[in-house]
Amino acid sequence: MHDKRWIVAGRSQEQDLPADSFVSAGERQDPAGHHTSVWEIAGTRAQHLLTVPSGRDCSYCGLAPGPDGASVLMSYYSQHERLPLPKEPPTPSDMYLAHMAL
Repeated sequence: MHDKRWIVAGRSQEQDLPADSFVSAGERQDPAGHHTSVWEIAGTRAQHLLTVPSGRDCSYCGLAPGPDGASVLMSYYSQHERLPLPKEPPTPSDMYLAHMAL
């Protein structure tokens, strides 16, 4: 981004997130509790900004500056809307695009 902020995104686990920042995937048959989250790097620390709707096999984010220069676009995939997953492969997932004002 033009204001020199470092924004990163990737897979997170419920035990590493603030308690009020996600809907538990464990309630939807995801014992690992995976989510896709966004952080800002400040000095030597990562500050959690948000967790997008996500669960099970999810993440592999792509980040790009938003069209207004003050937001971020993030593409990611997730299986949260497909839970519980079928027992036989292939297991489906969906692609998402998030537009975030930071």
